[in-house]
Amino acid sequence: MVGILVIAGVVWAVSSRNPAGTGGTGAENTGQTEVKGGDTFRPENEKALATVEGGTRETIAANIKTPGVGETGVSPDIAVPTTVSPVGLGTFNLRIFEMKGEGGKFVPSTIVVDAGDVVQVKFTAVDADYTVALSDFGVSKTIKKGTTANVDFQPYDFGQYKITCASEACAATGLVIANERK
Repeated sequence: MVGILVIAGVVWAVSSRNPAGTGGTGAENTGQTEVKGGDTFRPENEKALATVEGGTRETIAANIKTPGVGETGVSPDIAVPTTVSPVGLGTFNLRIFEMKGEGGKFVPSTIVVDAGDVVQVKFTAVDADYTVALSDFGVSKTIKKGTTANVDFQPYDFGQYKITCASEACAATGLVIANERK
């Protein structure tokens, strides 16, 4: 009997936060005002999709094809993966990218993947220390000037996420676009 009560409590807590795909406004059972977008943490943002507190997930601004290794004809702002390989049972891919921080910017500034892909960014800090942050994935990593480090994350849900630079020396921002799986 105790297990049933605990499970019911967990289900109520989860449904009141409106996780992705539940279709609710997030205002049910919480006393909050109506949520316009889909994220109870940012009710005023009509483009917002459900994420964690402090997250940035939004609807995708433009439909951008997920590039493959060596793909040409891609905008210079979009990173082309150096490696794409199946992970596990081949449901998702590991996509490896190279990105650098230079002149207070991320170059290239946009990474496009399929939702669920495992992403590894080999990030090089060219001219200063760069703290690369992806709040939706709990990632914050400082890369010292002149060094390269891996920044790893996995965008399970489709949407557009912001990459920010938390270092004093830069105001860089970038995007991770996670397309819906087909």
